[in-house]
Amino acid sequence: MNEGNILRNFAYVFSTGKTIDDFSYKGKVFLAEKGKIDTTLIVILHNNLNDSAIVKERPRYYTKINGKGEFSFSNLSAGTFRVYVLPNDYSKKYDDSTKMFAYKSENLVISNNTPYDTLYAFEAFKRVEKNTRTVENSTKNPKEDKRLKYGADFDAGQQDLLSNLNLSFNRKLQSVDSSKIAFCDSNYQPIKGYRIELDTSKTKISFIYPWKELTSFRIVIAKDAIKDTGGISLPKTDTIRFITKKEADYGSIKLRFVNLNLAKHPVLQVVQSDNIVESIPLNSFEINRKLYKPGTYDLRILYDTNQNGIWDTGSFGKINKQPEIVKLISKVFTVRGNWDNEVTITL
Repeated sequence: MNEGNILRNFAYVFSTGKTIDDFSYKGKVFLAEKGKIDTTLIVILHNNLNDSAIVKERPRYYTKINGKGEFSFSNLSAGTFRVYVLPNDYSKKYDDSTKMFAYKSENLVISNNTPYDTLYAFEAFKRVEKNTRTVENSTKNPKEDKRLKYGADFDAGQQDLLSNLNLSFNRKLQSVDSSKIAFCDSNYQPIKGYRIELDTSKTKISFIYPWKELTSFRIVIAKDAIKDTGGISLPKTDTIRFITKKEADYGSIKLRFVNLNLAKHPVLQVVQSDNIVESIPLNSFEINRKLYKPGTYDLRILYDTNQNGIWDTGSFGKINKQPEIVKLISKVFTVRGNWDNEVTITL
Protein backbone atom coordinates (compact mmCIF):
# COMPACT_ATOMS: atom_id res chain seq x y z
CA MET A 1 0.00 0.00 0.00
CA ASN A 2 2.86 2.40 0.78
CA GLU A 3 5.38 1.20 -1.82
CA GLY A 4 7.85 0.20 0.88
CA ASN A 5 7.72 3.56 2.72
CA ILE A 6 7.34 3.62 6.49
CA LEU A 7 3.81 4.51 7.56
CA ARG A 8 4.61 6.78 10.48
CA ASN A 9 2.29 7.35 13.46
CA PHE A 10 0.20 4.36 12.43
CA ALA A 11 -1.56 2.60 15.32
CA TYR A 12 -3.23 -0.82 15.24
CA VAL A 13 -5.74 -1.10 18.08
CA PHE A 14 -7.82 -4.09 19.13
CA SER A 15 -10.03 -4.91 22.07
CA THR A 16 -10.98 -8.09 23.92
CA GLY A 17 -14.37 -6.56 24.76
CA LYS A 18 -17.16 -4.60 23.10
CA THR A 19 -15.45 -1.20 23.43
CA ILE A 20 -12.05 0.29 22.72
CA ASP A 21 -10.39 2.23 25.58
CA ASP A 22 -9.59 5.77 24.51
CA PHE A 23 -7.83 7.45 27.44
CA SER A 24 -4.36 8.91 26.90
CA TYR A 25 -1.32 10.05 28.86
CA LYS A 26 1.35 12.42 27.51
CA GLY A 27 4.42 14.24 28.73
CA LYS A 28 8.14 14.92 28.36
CA VAL A 29 11.35 13.45 29.74
CA PHE A 30 14.55 15.42 30.34
CA LEU A 31 17.91 14.43 31.81
CA ALA A 32 17.88 16.11 35.21
CA GLU A 33 21.62 16.88 35.34
CA LYS A 34 21.99 18.49 31.92
CA GLY A 35 18.49 19.38 30.75
CA LYS A 36 19.01 17.38 27.56
CA ILE A 37 16.92 14.67 25.86
CA ASP A 38 17.79 10.98 25.57
CA THR A 39 15.74 9.13 22.94
CA THR A 40 17.05 5.73 24.11
CA LEU A 41 14.81 5.94 27.18
CA ILE A 42 11.30 4.54 27.52
CA VAL A 43 8.37 5.49 29.76
CA ILE A 44 6.81 2.61 31.68
CA LEU A 45 3.38 2.17 33.27
CA HIS A 46 2.87 -0.44 36.01
CA ASN A 47 -0.58 -1.28 37.35
CA ASN A 48 1.14 -2.93 40.32
CA LEU A 49 1.51 0.11 42.59
CA ASN A 50 4.22 -1.34 44.84
CA ASP A 51 7.70 0.16 44.49
CA SER A 52 9.06 -3.34 44.03
CA ALA A 53 7.21 -3.79 40.72
CA ILE A 54 9.75 -1.82 38.70
CA VAL A 55 12.52 -3.96 40.24
CA LYS A 56 10.92 -7.40 39.89
CA GLU A 57 8.35 -7.26 37.08
CA ARG A 58 8.40 -6.49 33.39
CA PRO A 59 6.08 -3.61 32.49
CA ARG A 60 2.53 -3.93 31.24
CA TYR A 61 2.83 -0.79 29.09
CA TYR A 62 5.78 1.16 27.74
CA THR A 63 6.39 3.70 25.00
CA LYS A 64 9.44 5.30 23.42
CA ILE A 65 10.52 8.94 23.62
CA ASN A 66 10.75 10.97 20.41
CA GLY A 67 13.44 13.46 19.35
CA LYS A 68 11.73 16.26 21.29
CA GLY A 69 11.67 14.26 24.51
CA GLU A 70 7.93 13.67 24.21
CA PHE A 71 6.05 10.48 25.02
CA SER A 72 2.46 9.47 24.44
CA PHE A 73 0.23 6.58 25.53
CA SER A 74 -3.11 6.14 23.80
CA ASN A 75 -6.06 3.77 24.19
CA LEU A 76 -5.46 3.35 27.90
CA SER A 77 -8.13 2.03 30.23
CA ALA A 78 -9.19 4.05 33.26
CA GLY A 79 -7.22 3.12 36.33
CA THR A 80 -4.27 3.88 38.58
CA PHE A 81 -0.65 3.34 37.55
CA ARG A 82 2.92 4.00 38.63
CA VAL A 83 5.10 5.86 36.10
CA TYR A 84 8.81 5.18 35.53
CA VAL A 85 11.54 5.91 32.97
CA LEU A 86 14.29 3.44 32.08
CA PRO A 87 16.70 2.61 29.24
CA ASN A 88 15.14 0.44 26.54
CA ASP A 89 17.13 -2.67 27.45
CA TYR A 90 16.09 -6.31 27.63
CA SER A 91 15.01 -6.45 31.26
CA LYS A 92 13.10 -3.15 31.40
CA LYS A 93 13.57 -3.32 35.16
CA TYR A 94 15.34 -1.01 37.60
CA ASP A 95 17.92 -3.64 38.52
CA ASP A 96 20.99 -1.37 38.51
CA SER A 97 21.26 1.96 40.35
CA THR A 98 23.68 3.24 37.69
CA LYS A 99 20.90 3.06 35.08
CA MET A 100 19.22 6.26 33.97
CA PHE A 101 15.93 6.35 35.86
CA ALA A 102 12.95 8.59 36.62
CA TYR A 103 9.71 8.19 38.48
CA LYS A 104 6.53 10.09 39.19
CA SER A 105 6.24 10.65 42.95
CA GLU A 106 2.47 10.23 43.01
CA ASN A 107 0.28 7.55 41.47
CA LEU A 108 -1.08 8.35 38.02
CA VAL A 109 -4.86 8.25 37.72
CA ILE A 110 -5.97 7.74 34.12
CA SER A 111 -9.23 9.61 33.44
CA ASN A 112 -10.62 12.44 31.35
CA ASN A 113 -8.37 14.83 33.33
CA THR A 114 -5.07 12.97 33.09
CA PRO A 115 -2.28 15.56 33.59
CA TYR A 116 0.54 16.32 31.16
CA ASP A 117 3.70 15.36 33.02
CA THR A 118 7.39 16.27 32.90
CA LEU A 119 9.78 13.66 34.27
CA TYR A 120 13.48 14.11 35.09
CA ALA A 121 15.82 11.15 34.67
CA PHE A 122 18.92 10.68 36.81
CA GLU A 123 21.60 8.16 37.72
CA ALA A 124 21.51 7.45 41.44
CA PHE A 125 25.17 6.39 41.22
CA LYS A 126 27.71 7.05 38.49
CA ARG A 127 29.21 4.01 36.85
CA VAL A 128 32.93 3.78 37.62
CA GLU A 129 34.97 2.70 34.62
CA LYS A 130 37.59 0.10 35.45
CA ASN A 131 41.11 1.10 34.49
CA THR A 132 42.90 -1.30 32.21
CA ARG A 133 46.36 -1.62 33.69
CA THR A 134 49.26 -2.33 31.39
CA VAL A 135 51.67 -4.96 32.70
CA GLU A 136 55.11 -3.37 32.73
CA ASN A 137 58.35 -5.15 32.15
CA SER A 138 60.01 -5.72 35.52
CA THR A 139 63.40 -4.97 33.99
CA LYS A 140 64.07 -1.28 34.50
CA ASN A 141 65.10 0.75 31.51
CA PRO A 142 68.56 2.16 32.28
CA LYS A 143 67.75 5.14 30.04
CA GLU A 144 64.52 6.01 31.84
CA ASP A 145 64.23 9.75 32.42
CA LYS A 146 63.87 10.29 36.16
CA ARG A 147 64.05 14.08 36.07
CA LEU A 148 61.35 16.18 37.69
CA LYS A 149 59.62 18.20 34.96
CA TYR A 150 56.78 20.67 34.69
CA GLY A 151 54.78 22.64 32.15
CA ALA A 152 52.94 25.99 32.34
CA ASP A 153 49.36 26.34 31.08
CA PHE A 154 49.71 29.59 29.15
CA ASP A 155 46.99 30.56 26.68
CA ALA A 156 48.63 31.00 23.26
CA GLY A 157 51.91 31.71 25.07
CA GLN A 158 50.41 34.39 27.32
CA GLN A 159 48.91 34.42 30.79
CA ASP A 160 45.12 34.57 30.95
CA LEU A 161 43.92 37.60 32.96
CA LEU A 162 41.09 35.58 34.51
CA SER A 163 42.98 32.48 35.61
CA ASN A 164 45.75 31.43 37.95
CA LEU A 165 49.14 30.53 36.51
CA ASN A 166 49.40 26.76 36.93
CA LEU A 167 52.56 24.65 36.78
CA SER A 168 51.80 20.95 36.27
CA PHE A 169 54.44 18.40 37.30
CA ASN A 170 55.06 14.89 35.98
CA ARG A 171 55.10 13.38 39.48
CA LYS A 172 53.61 13.99 42.93
CA LEU A 173 55.41 16.60 44.98
CA GLN A 174 56.62 16.13 48.53
CA SER A 175 57.63 19.70 49.32
CA VAL A 176 57.44 23.22 47.92
CA ASP A 177 59.67 25.85 49.52
CA SER A 178 58.07 29.15 48.52
CA SER A 179 61.01 31.09 50.01
CA LYS A 180 63.12 29.75 47.13
CA ILE A 181 60.66 30.91 44.47
CA ALA A 182 60.93 34.55 43.37
CA PHE A 183 57.92 36.23 41.73
CA CYS A 184 59.24 39.34 39.96
CA ASP A 185 58.59 42.01 37.36
CA SER A 186 60.57 42.22 34.11
CA ASN A 187 63.46 43.88 35.99
CA TYR A 188 63.57 41.03 38.52
CA GLN A 189 62.19 43.26 41.27
CA PRO A 190 60.12 41.21 43.77
CA ILE A 191 56.33 41.61 43.59
CA LYS A 192 54.01 41.44 46.58
CA GLY A 193 50.35 40.45 46.83
CA TYR A 194 50.55 36.95 45.38
CA ARG A 195 50.32 33.50 46.91
CA ILE A 196 51.32 29.98 45.92
CA GLU A 197 49.07 26.93 46.41
CA LEU A 198 49.63 23.20 45.90
CA ASP A 199 46.49 21.38 44.70
CA THR A 200 45.07 18.26 46.38
CA SER A 201 46.63 15.90 43.81
CA LYS A 202 50.04 17.40 44.71
CA THR A 203 50.98 17.62 41.04
CA LYS A 204 50.08 21.26 40.36
CA ILE A 205 51.29 24.58 41.79
CA SER A 206 49.13 27.67 41.27
CA PHE A 207 50.30 31.29 41.38
CA ILE A 208 47.37 33.46 42.43
CA TYR A 209 47.67 37.14 41.55
CA PRO A 210 45.41 40.00 40.26
CA TRP A 211 46.87 40.19 36.75
CA LYS A 212 47.04 43.44 34.80
CA GLU A 213 47.04 43.55 31.02
CA LEU A 214 50.21 43.52 28.92
CA THR A 215 52.52 43.18 31.92
CA SER A 216 55.76 41.17 31.90
CA PHE A 217 56.69 38.84 34.76
CA ARG A 218 59.54 36.58 35.78
CA ILE A 219 59.34 33.57 38.08
CA VAL A 220 62.69 32.21 39.29
CA ILE A 221 62.53 28.72 40.78
CA ALA A 222 65.64 27.54 42.62
CA LYS A 223 66.86 24.04 41.87
CA ASP A 224 65.99 22.74 45.35
CA ALA A 225 62.74 24.68 45.79
CA ILE A 226 60.58 21.74 44.75
CA LYS A 227 61.02 18.01 45.43
CA ASP A 228 58.95 15.00 44.45
CA THR A 229 58.07 12.12 46.78
CA GLY A 230 61.35 10.42 45.90
CA GLY A 231 63.36 13.45 46.98
CA ILE A 232 64.25 14.39 43.40
CA SER A 233 64.43 18.12 42.72
CA LEU A 234 64.57 20.14 39.51
CA PRO A 235 67.63 19.58 37.30
CA LYS A 236 68.61 23.24 37.58
CA THR A 237 67.41 26.69 38.63
CA ASP A 238 64.79 27.76 36.13
CA THR A 239 63.29 31.10 35.05
CA ILE A 240 59.79 31.44 33.56
CA ARG A 241 59.25 34.56 31.44
CA PHE A 242 55.77 35.57 30.33
CA ILE A 243 53.45 38.46 29.54
CA THR A 244 49.76 38.84 30.29
CA LYS A 245 47.09 39.16 27.64
CA LYS A 246 45.44 42.48 26.77
CA GLU A 247 41.88 43.36 27.80
CA ALA A 248 40.86 43.68 24.14
CA ASP A 249 41.32 39.90 23.89
CA TYR A 250 38.19 39.54 26.03
CA GLY A 251 34.58 40.50 25.56
CA SER A 252 32.20 42.09 28.04
CA ILE A 253 28.94 40.24 28.74
CA LYS A 254 25.50 41.30 29.90
CA LEU A 255 22.89 38.60 30.47
CA ARG A 256 19.29 39.51 31.27
CA PHE A 257 16.87 36.87 32.53
CA VAL A 258 13.10 36.99 31.99
CA ASN A 259 10.72 34.83 34.08
CA LEU A 260 13.57 33.73 36.36
CA ASN A 261 12.29 32.44 39.71
CA LEU A 262 14.84 33.62 42.28
CA ALA A 263 12.98 31.78 45.04
CA LYS A 264 14.18 28.47 43.54
CA HIS A 265 17.84 29.43 44.13
CA PRO A 266 18.90 29.39 40.46
CA VAL A 267 22.54 28.87 39.47
CA LEU A 268 23.77 29.72 35.99
CA GLN A 269 26.03 26.97 34.63
CA VAL A 270 28.36 28.04 31.81
CA VAL A 271 29.34 24.93 29.83
CA GLN A 272 31.92 24.12 27.15
CA SER A 273 32.37 20.63 25.67
CA ASP A 274 30.01 19.28 28.35
CA ASN A 275 32.28 20.62 31.12
CA ILE A 276 31.08 23.29 33.55
CA VAL A 277 33.39 26.29 33.12
CA GLU A 278 31.71 28.38 35.80
CA SER A 279 28.73 28.24 38.15
CA ILE A 280 27.19 31.62 39.05
CA PRO A 281 24.49 31.86 41.77
CA LEU A 282 21.80 34.25 40.50
CA ASN A 283 20.56 36.80 43.00
CA SER A 284 19.21 39.26 40.42
CA PHE A 285 17.85 39.25 36.87
CA GLU A 286 21.07 40.53 35.28
CA ILE A 287 24.76 39.58 35.10
CA ASN A 288 27.48 42.00 34.00
CA ARG A 289 31.12 41.10 33.44
CA LYS A 290 33.74 43.47 32.02
CA LEU A 291 36.06 40.66 30.93
CA TYR A 292 34.99 37.25 29.70
CA LYS A 293 36.99 34.75 27.69
CA PRO A 294 35.81 34.56 24.04
CA GLY A 295 34.21 31.32 22.92
CA THR A 296 30.96 29.47 22.40
CA TYR A 297 29.12 28.40 25.54
CA ASP A 298 26.05 26.40 26.45
CA LEU A 299 24.02 27.90 29.29
CA ARG A 300 22.01 25.96 31.86
CA ILE A 301 19.99 26.96 34.91
CA LEU A 302 20.34 24.71 37.96
CA TYR A 303 17.57 25.02 40.51
CA ASP A 304 19.77 24.46 43.55
CA THR A 305 17.32 23.22 46.18
CA ASN A 306 19.86 22.68 48.97
CA GLN A 307 21.99 25.69 47.91
CA ASN A 308 25.29 23.80 47.81
CA GLY A 309 26.18 25.12 44.35
CA ILE A 310 26.20 21.76 42.56
CA TRP A 311 23.63 19.41 41.04
CA ASP A 312 22.39 16.64 43.36
CA THR A 313 21.00 13.37 42.08
CA GLY A 314 17.84 11.62 43.23
CA SER A 315 17.14 8.27 44.86
CA PHE A 316 14.41 5.62 44.79
CA GLY A 317 13.51 2.91 47.24
CA LYS A 318 14.02 3.33 50.96
CA ILE A 319 14.46 7.08 50.49
CA ASN A 320 12.53 8.58 47.59
CA LYS A 321 14.02 11.91 46.55
CA GLN A 322 13.63 13.63 43.19
CA PRO A 323 16.82 15.02 41.63
CA GLU A 324 17.54 18.70 41.36
CA ILE A 325 16.45 20.09 38.00
CA VAL A 326 18.64 21.67 35.34
CA LYS A 327 17.02 23.62 32.50
CA LEU A 328 19.02 23.83 29.27
CA ILE A 329 18.86 27.19 27.50
CA SER A 330 18.40 26.29 23.85
CA LYS A 331 20.29 29.25 22.35
CA VAL A 332 24.08 28.97 22.31
CA PHE A 333 25.89 31.97 23.82
CA THR A 334 28.86 33.23 21.76
CA VAL A 335 31.30 35.69 23.33
CA ARG A 336 33.37 37.75 20.87
CA GLY A 337 36.60 39.46 21.88
CA ASN A 338 36.66 43.27 22.13
CA TRP A 339 32.86 43.28 21.88
CA ASP A 340 29.86 44.06 24.09
CA ASN A 341 28.01 40.73 24.17
CA GLU A 342 24.44 41.25 25.35
CA VAL A 343 21.61 38.70 25.33
CA THR A 344 18.15 38.36 26.88
CA ILE A 345 17.19 34.88 28.06
CA THR A 346 13.52 34.03 28.52
CA LEU A 347 12.85 31.01 30.72
